[in-house]
Amino acid sequence: MNPSASTLEITSFRTKPGVSEDQLRSAIVASNLYLNRCPGFLGRHIGREAGTGLWREVLEWRDLDCAEAAAAHFLDAPEASAFADCIDFAAGENKLIHVDLVADYEAEPHALSHA
Repeated sequence: MNPSASTLEITSFRTKPGVSEDQLRSAIVASNLYLNRCPGFLGRHIGREAGTGLWREVLEWRDLDCAEAAAAHFLDAPEASAFADCIDFAAGENKLIHVDLVADYEAEPHALSHA
């Protein structure tokens, strides 16, 4: 359990037609350079919804102010331009929300050995 509160930034997006997974992965790595410079950045997870092709991204921030400040400049950052070029901004499923993390649980070490 993480005793300190943090903010989760949760996004959903579609890639433009013709964007390969390798192209997106490369763009994600490049955009991480921007995120790693942002105060309060704690982590990032990205996955694709099976069957629909909708991507989901979860970023963890120290607090809402850090999350909002980074989001406000993300698309302007040179490191994020390739990532932005992959996203279909006209897609209706694109969404960004911020939520306060209330509970955080990590698997016990013995549970990991049974996976």
